[in-house]
Amino acid sequence: ADQDHAVRKQQIRVALQNALAKLPGNQRAALLLCHYEEMSYDEAAISLEVSVGAIKSLVHRAREKLSLELSEFVREEEAIHAV
Repeated sequence: ADQDHAVRKQQIRVALQNALAKLPGNQRAALLLCHYEEMSYDEAAISLEVSVGAIKSLVHRAREKLSLELSEFVREEEAIHAV
């Protein structure tokens, strides 16, 4: 059970990395700054030299794309385990 959990965790990590890699560079940068580097929208806007509104839009679109990519991963995994 522990090994299954570790394998599943690794599969999720790889799926997330793949989904992040598919994002356009500006969306990926905005998302990483705001979520992983824990920058405020203001700080991320300064860092990327765009407006706060642009950061909010980039992060929103990135989240939507990640959600779509990862939901496809979950459906594939559910189909595999249903067999």
